Amino acid sequence: MNTIELIKAALKEDMPTGDVTTESMALKPKQGEALLKAKSDLVLSGANAFEETMLFLEPQAKVKWQFNEGDTVFKGQNICAIDGDLIQILKAERVALNFLGRLSGIATFTRQFVKEGHTVIVEKDAGLGSGITNEQYEKAGAKMIDTKKEVYAKAEMIMKVKEPLPDEYELMRENQIIYTYLHLAAEPK
Repeated sequence: MNTIELIKAALKEDMPTGDVTTESMALKPKQGEALLKAKSDLVLSGANAFEETMLFLEPQAKVKWQFNEGDTVFKGQNICAIDGDLIQILKAERVALNFLGRLSGIATFTRQFVKEGHTVIVEKDAGLGSGITNEQYEKAGAKMIDTKKEVYAKAEMIMKVKEPLPDEYELMRENQIIYTYLHLAAEPK
């Protein structure tokens, strides 16, 4: 799935019948500027997905970035300004921030783990379905590994955003920490 397909799917999930809140206010288009401010220190990642989400709903929007991918942004700093129809920007906001928050969170924690002396290894292309490139992981300090099998063999702790899949069960080792969500209803055994 490419970035545009991810954006379409996320917007459909977020607003299956339109943005009820915004549309209930019956507001007319209003040109203006919105500022994105950092609520905490972070490593910027996902700027492209954020901007593409804005442009998907407001094609005339102009996004002016104050930082580049991989830059450290401190609490209170303006990350970017978005000029355009504020109604459409508001509609795109939740999904755009979800992408930016998730991707920046991964980059921030990866950099923090590396800074604390840990080695972070990631299976090559593992983040592509979420819009995270190998280069973004590497810029945050992670080392890329060719296969899932190698990751499980080398890692003391596995962090996943989804539950382990059946093909991963045999890769898990005794005393290995698996940090993830469990979706037990999906696997009744």
